[in-house]
Amino acid sequence: MTQKEDTSNLLFPNFEALSAVQKQLIDTFTRANREWLACCNQEAAMASDFAKKVTAARSIPEAAAAYQEWANQQMELFSKQAQKVFEDTQDFSKAYARIMGNGKGLGSI
Repeated sequence: MTQKEDTSNLLFPNFEALSAVQKQLIDTFTRANREWLACCNQEAAMASDFAKKVTAARSIPEAAAAYQEWANQQMELFSKQAQKVFEDTQDFSKAYARIMGNGKGLGSI
């Protein structure tokens, strides 16, 4: 081995493993981004539907029923979002733990 190869091995002891972990992390961010965009679109559709129902309501009880339906949908959506955030956080933590190698550096990947 040359001096340059020895130095690169010290700096990047397991480059292939690091690349794989980085790909996993990027894939996790990409999936999370798609899920958040889908949630935003779903929330916008719910708000639009709610606005239509409220403006079409002919009485206070009809408007209250529309509001109650929208509120229930919002709570369900928030619950799903919280679960996804928890899952995404676990995925991010696992990827970071692999990168850090539990304090042992990349050589332990």
